Amino acid sequence: AEAQAEAQAEAQADLTEVEKTILSSCASSPKAGEELIASAGYSVRTGNFKTALTKLLIRGLIEMTVPDKPRSPKQHYRITRLGLEVLKKAKKEK
Repeated sequence: AEAQAEAQAEAQADLTEVEKTILSSCASSPKAGEELIASAGYSVRTGNFKTALTKLLIRGLIEMTVPDKPRSPKQHYRITRLGLEVLKKAKKEK
């Protein structure tokens, strides 16, 4: 299982700077969308930000804390185990 997780993490290590920033933000604790927007250096939810967030969700690197209500005002995003692996790898590559 370790080797499989590593292979998966390697396949997903090609992250943009915005995606890395979002992942890093979620690593310490679940964050609200607004917090992630700010951490990524935006003042509003831009197309670039939405694309990055969607990509991370689809790849299973982050998840919603209220998955059945994506637009909930209480919605936060947290990093997954796979997300942590990918983030560790991305930091090693620097």
